[in-house]
Amino acid sequence: MRFPISLRASLSFSLVGLAVVVALMAIGVHLTLAVRGVVTSSAERSRALAQQSVWLAGRALQSSTVPAETAIRRNRALRALFESTTAGAA
Repeated sequence: MRFPISLRASLSFSLVGLAVVVALMAIGVHLTLAVRGVVTSSAERSRALAQQSVWLAGRALQSSTVPAETAIRRNRALRALFESTTAGAA
């Protein structure tokens, strides 16, 4: 039994359309996972930077008798940390 050409063409277009939809969904899922990975790693780096900053600032305050703002500004370790962070962002 042979199907009419219009039915075969319609089925072919339907299969091509289905393949395009599946490919677009795969691209969307891949893009979503890639963005999620980037956001997660960025959040982890930010959290680590915040923890390190708090630790260094606390250490600078404990070892200094000058006001807190001055002690933090003078701390070379904190300055180096922030310079390396801003250099990596550029």
